[in-house]
Amino acid sequence: MAVNVELTLLFWRIGHRIHKEVLAGQRAGYGEEILPNLAEQLTLSYGRSFADKNPRRMVQFAVNYPDEPIVVTLSRQLSWSHFVTLLPLKDPLQRDYYAHMASAEHWSVRTLRERIDSMLYERTALSRKPDETIAQELATLRDAQRMTPALVMRDPYILDFLGLQDTWQEAIFRTLINTTKCTPW
Repeated sequence: MAVNVELTLLFWRIGHRIHKEVLAGQRAGYGEEILPNLAEQLTLSYGRSFADKNPRRMVQFAVNYPDEPIVVTLSRQLSWSHFVTLLPLKDPLQRDYYAHMASAEHWSVRTLRERIDSMLYERTALSRKPDETIAQELATLRDAQRMTPALVMRDPYILDFLGLQDTWQEAIFRTLINTTKCTPW
């Protein structure tokens, strides 16, 4: 666990340093040219952990999680693989929700991926609230380690087992369930 914490912090610090000193906070074309060359140099010096996408992920990690104290806290419960799974999420509140829930509930990376794929955040009562309220609820979870009902209460219709590809199809089944009279067994 100690090695994982140090590795995650190392990757954050490398990403932070690349973002601040090498890229000077710039994005787009400038980074597209520099990062592959930097990855090649780092790979030659330090091994394959710095090949291809990893330096880009490290920078993205530092940009998405700019506060080192938060990274230190989360890295005690989440691995680098957890953070890599969270990086593609565009909404910062959604990313924070999954990070804090994975930390509080001790989710494996596989479980985290399943929760993201099943759109857990979108089905919680929390996701329907204003952004300020969501941020406050997540701060309560982070600071007091206390979950509120909105963080865990979900829509009761979870149809993941059906293997549906489009999320809009769930609404069709809700309508069918609500309009069909079921007789008890």
